[in-house]
Amino acid sequence: MSLYGNDKMLMGIAKAEAMYAMTVLPPAWIVNFLFKLSEGDAAKLEKAAKAWEKTAKEIDGIIDSIRDTGRKLAQQDWNAESRRMFEQKVDAMCAQLEQSRAFCEVVKNALLVCAAALLAYAVFAAAMGTYLAVQATIVIGMIAGVVSAPAAAGVITASSVCMKITYGATAALAGALSIAGSIFGIHASVTAGRQERLGNTEARADFRQAMVSGSATALTNLAQNGANAGLAFVNRLDTPLKPAGIPLQKIDLDADRNKDGMWTVGGGGTVGRAGSPFSVEGGGNVKFSRNDGDFQFNGMGAEGKYSHTPPVGSNWSAGGKIDYTDEDGMFQGPKNGELGGGVNGEWGVGDGGVKAELEGKKNFEDGSWKASGNAGATYQGGDVAGYKGEYENNGKGQDQYKGTFNNPIHDLLHGGQGQK
Repeated sequence: MSLYGNDKMLMGIAKAEAMYAMTVLPPAWIVNFLFKLSEGDAAKLEKAAKAWEKTAKEIDGIIDSIRDTGRKLAQQDWNAESRRMFEQKVDAMCAQLEQSRAFCEVVKNALLVCAAALLAYAVFAAAMGTYLAVQATIVIGMIAGVVSAPAAAGVITASSVCMKITYGATAALAGALSIAGSIFGIHASVTAGRQERLGNTEARADFRQAMVSGSATALTNLAQNGANAGLAFVNRLDTPLKPAGIPLQKIDLDADRNKDGMWTVGGGGTVGRAGSPFSVEGGGNVKFSRNDGDFQFNGMGAEGKYSHTPPVGSNWSAGGKIDYTDEDGMFQGPKNGELGGGVNGEWGVGDGGVKAELEGKKNFEDGSWKASGNAGATYQGGDVAGYKGEYENNGKGQDQYKGTFNNPIHDLLHGGQGQK
């Protein structure tokens, strides 16, 4: 587990402390609301950044390979005018690829900036939550007659200042994420223009198509975030001791288009209350595309999770998911589809616990399949340490296994491959 994987644990601590403070400090209600708005997943952003970095390195390898092709042809073997034309084409192609490589680097850095911003906010939130929890304890001490009233009055004033500071920190986080997103969009446009000037006549059209597809995804995410912000505000007073608001806690909307033009559109939600021992998460999606102008149904998926968290004793959750995708249309064409599924579970007492997850995927086209799983310890919902492994079989007798011992300091990798 990398350093970025600690943000969920820290935000879990922050929200728990803020909820404790909410019992006696009204400003803590708004602080907890802002914490809910600012939750993210820095580990996923780091994973995406590594994928972009890998792509940049692969493009570097392609550039070297193309240039080596020309270098291997000796001048005395090919010294005609056509060679110089070939070298010009190679230079132009490598220049285009270099622009793509640079764009991948920019996206990687932008994602890492977002991940760092989320982690920094999580550290701030945990510290602020701790401070509010201490102040709430002082007020409770006044109620019990242990602390003087003037001291408690000062605490309430301080909690209002904490609320204002949290407003500022939340605005700073939003600004950092917006700037990173703007850099991504601006550099994409600039790269498309440079590619076009270097001879890629389709660059602008590809950029416009990406913007159209990205706009649909962005609008979906904006709608989701707007709805969840409203739900978080409605449920801002919801505490285990005094349930309030409505059972619907948040919604999840999704609309993504892959490189082959297939859309995955879905939605779901989480139902439960802070004072209730149970909550239910559920959702589903459908996949579709256009094939020569005709609508094509490409698959569907569903997932669900049940959580049981009583006020006293152990808590647990269990869930599962299933997904089927067929690129040339379900029950159509020569290709077969891909079936995936998984189960997950978690058990805990107090702030700590353990969790496990198992997933599998079978490709009916080439017979390959893959299974992965992970298990480990958690604290306040965040991963502390554990193990994850992945086994892959290509359907031709060759297999590969790799595993990772995760911990907050340094991950340990191992693995191997074989052939039957």
